[in-house]
Formats: sequence, C-alpha cells, structure tokens
Amino acid sequence: MDELINQDEITPTYVIAHEFFDALPVHSFVKKDDKYREVIVTAEGEELKLALATGDTAASKVFGPPEGFTQNIYEVSPESRLLMRTAAELVKKNQGGILVIDYGKWGPGDGTIRV
Repeated sequence: MDELINQDEITPTYVIAHEFFDALPVHSFVKKDDKYREVIVTAEGEELKLALATGDTAASKVFGPPEGFTQNIYEVSPESRLLMRTAAELVKKNQGGILVIDYGKWGPGDGTIRV
C-alpha cells in the first residue's frame, strides 16, 4: 500500500470493508486475579482449545490493555489498526471515503475469538 500512498497521481479512493477486519489476527486478554492474561490456543491431542497464558507473553507486553482499562476482556488487532491508518492516509491524500460495516454487539461482551 505504500506505493499507492507515495504515488504522485491523485485518484479518488474509496475503501469498502464488510466484515473484513474480522478476518485479521487479534490478540485477546482476559482479566484473572487482577492481571490480564493473553488467550492462547493449546492442543490436547487432536483437539484445539483456548486457554489463558500462565505468565506474560510477548504480545501482552506490547499490546496489553491500556492503563486504566477496567473491562474483563480486551481485544486488539495491530494489523487492523495499521490497515485502517494506511487507508485513511490514502483517502486523505486522494479524497474519497471509507465505509466499514461490522456486525456485533455494542459495548462490553464476552470476546470474539472462536476456535
């Protein structure tokens, strides 16, 4: 996408994303004993299961909940943020618009990760 942003020609740009961001990787953290633990995928034989990391992970050190966050579940997708920022820069440069449609509950929930 960098080559699109850095080109000299200005072409109106429209971005439409329908449930697109749901397909991108996400880090999920669950509060347990006043500490957020990353949700990880483990294997029991042939079966995959979700579990909480027993200690800090690389992702929890970099992407963990911001200071003062009070909900029990925190999810973040760095790839989504990067793609949205890049699309916004492209639209700002070339004019146009962005329409993002995503279905789901508004407000705190039980998390979105499924195995």
